[in-house]
Amino acid sequence: MRAAPSRRSRRGRLAVLVGSTVLILSACSSGTGSPSTTGTDATPAPTTAPSSGGAAPVTVTIWSPENRPDDATAHNWLIQQFEAANPGIKVELTTTSWDDHFTKIDAARAAGNLPDIIYTWQPNTGALMDKGALADITDVWTALGPDNFPAGERQVLSKDGKMYAIPFIGYPHALWYRKDWFTQAGLQAPKTWDDIIAAAKALTNKDRAGICLFAKGLDAYYVTDMMLAAGAQAFDDLGNITINSPATIKVLDFIKTINDQKLTPAGWTAMNMDDAKLPFIAGKCAMKIDSASFLGSLNQDNPDLLPNVGVVPIPLNGGQYSGWAGTSAYAITADSRLQAEAKKFLEFMFQPQNYAGFIGREVLGFQPVYKPVTDSADFYNQDRIKPLADIYKGAAAAAASGYAGATYGAPSVSKRLALVYNQQVYSQMAARIEQGQTPEAVAAWAAQRIAEVIKGN
Repeated sequence: MRAAPSRRSRRGRLAVLVGSTVLILSACSSGTGSPSTTGTDATPAPTTAPSSGGAAPVTVTIWSPENRPDDATAHNWLIQQFEAANPGIKVELTTTSWDDHFTKIDAARAAGNLPDIIYTWQPNTGALMDKGALADITDVWTALGPDNFPAGERQVLSKDGKMYAIPFIGYPHALWYRKDWFTQAGLQAPKTWDDIIAAAKALTNKDRAGICLFAKGLDAYYVTDMMLAAGAQAFDDLGNITINSPATIKVLDFIKTINDQKLTPAGWTAMNMDDAKLPFIAGKCAMKIDSASFLGSLNQDNPDLLPNVGVVPIPLNGGQYSGWAGTSAYAITADSRLQAEAKKFLEFMFQPQNYAGFIGREVLGFQPVYKPVTDSADFYNQDRIKPLADIYKGAAAAAASGYAGATYGAPSVSKRLALVYNQQVYSQMAARIEQGQTPEAVAAWAAQRIAEVIKGN
């Protein structure tokens, strides 16, 4: 079972492993603090290989940095179901810290005391695969049906034809909008970038903004979402800098129009993603791009607003992907002596009735990623989900059309992309537009700045 999680704020981050350095990329949600465990640190309880006869139950250990109460509720429920069905196996879930989850994993691997299952996300999963830290779980994927998971996940969680992790929650980026205001203005949900601009113009007045942008520090992920939707890339697959392109200029033109026509709150470049949530929650913003987990904030801070909120994929404008579609995954460690038991737990988790019950208890907005559940009316008819079914279905559509990788480009240039993000190039691009520079000048500056950032890498 899981120890009670500590109460702390959670902002999403992507910790990118480059060598032994952890780079922090802003994303959807995370938190900080020391581990919350049944002991005094994040060292797993010793595990004993199973034996025949009347041996004592073995304990499968899991490390996860997720610290929100709903996640604890979902996991405790799942573990109870599993232990009841498998009396010879116990499961112990330990809460680590978002800030040092992967450094603890590296340290535990060096000390030879890794847990059996670890919570992971890209691009860290790829780094762990490259280190040989993860067990081959192709047989789990085969048992569950590879086609039941998003195609992008099958690509990024594999190496040399073998699977090393399995996604269990999704948090795609999508366009959130006020359905009631759109209806009053005779508007449909946006299907093009022009639709977004037109709606923002129609809905902006002295009391509200048409759309909430933000660009403080690392919080500029909507810029990369729009780049994906436009087909813009910082690098090509060979590592050549390609950001100074018509596709990038198209994104910057979009931001410039919103800024110049005052369709977003004043001072938006000084706002981070949490700041930008507040006007929407307060009923002073008609649209914003955010993660599916934004639902949890809305439900906590203004639940009465939820019936008037809609979610749709970010419209495409020359690209293949409607923004980022991130997931978190579970992986079994290569050093685990209980790989068979750990695989049994993962297969049990994805039995449709178990997985639906688990996601139905999870943090509001976390999306199912397993087709037998995402396509099932039973999931959306659960008491907790039914009032929010349209939001979940909109986010599911965003996940289906989003990009599953973590660094907005080819795996071959992931290290360079991480450096570019951490040096705040994307947020500075948005800030330069706000300062009055032309899209062409900003794209040229970005190419030059990226060359400086990646020098020697």
